[in-house]
Amino acid sequence: MFVDDMVLMAESAEGLEKNLGVMSEVLRRWQLKVYWKKTKLMRVARQKGPCEVRIGDQGLEQVDERKYLGVVISADGNMEKEAEARIANATRMIGGMSEVVLRRNELSKNTKLKVVNATMITMLMYGCETWNLLKKLQSEKSPEH
Repeated sequence: MFVDDMVLMAESAEGLEKNLGVMSEVLRRWQLKVYWKKTKLMRVARQKGPCEVRIGDQGLEQVDERKYLGVVISADGNMEKEAEARIANATRMIGGMSEVVLRRNELSKNTKLKVVNATMITMLMYGCETWNLLKKLQSEKSPEH
C-alpha cells in the first residue's frame, strides 16, 4: 500500500529531514510505502532560496508550485495562478452548460440560478477563503470591471 497526498511542515531543512525520518519509520511499521522519487519539496517563504533535504540517499526535488487536493500552491504564497485557474474552469463550465441549461426556455430563471449556484459558483469559489490576492488581481477580477 502506498501513501498519497500528504503535507509535512517544518521550520528548517534539518527539522524537515528529522520529521521525514520519523514519518518514514512510522509508515514502514504500518507497511505503507513512500515513492520518494515522486515526493516534492516546496520552501514557502517570502524570499526564494534552495532547500536541500534528503531521505536516506534520495534527495527531494524542490519545486516553486504544486497542485495539492485540486489547489495550486505557490512557494511565495501568491494565489494569482489559483484564482486564474478557478476563473478559467468556471468560464469553461458556464460555456458547457449554456446550451444544456441556460438557453432552455422550459427551465425557469430560478431553476437556472440554482444550477449555476450549485455548480459554477461552487467551482469558482473552492478554497477562496485561503486566497491571498494582490490588490491588482482584486481590481481586475471584481464584478464592476
